Amino acid sequence: MASDSDLVALDSFSNPAIAQLVADLLREAGIPVYIGGSLLQDEWAMSQKLMGLLSTEVQVPRDRVEEAREILASVRNSAESAEDEDGGDSSGDPGE
Repeated sequence: MASDSDLVALDSFSNPAIAQLVADLLREAGIPVYIGGSLLQDEWAMSQKLMGLLSTEVQVPRDRVEEAREILASVRNSAESAEDEDGGDSSGDPGE
């Protein structure tokens, strides 16, 4: 795994489960991933994270960040397309 100085934040998520899903997708693509705070042993900090008061940061090696962003954008676009096909519009913006 890359050293801490070689890791950059890809994105932050209020839901740790979503961060884990993103990390799993990136790992499937062969990109090493570190989830910030995933090894917290402090009960208070973990409770704050689970309540969504602290975000969960997904980090990747600096030299793979563009590839990771492309994968994340592709997944988001696929999810939005699926919502459009189902007739759902989670944005609340009638202009889209």
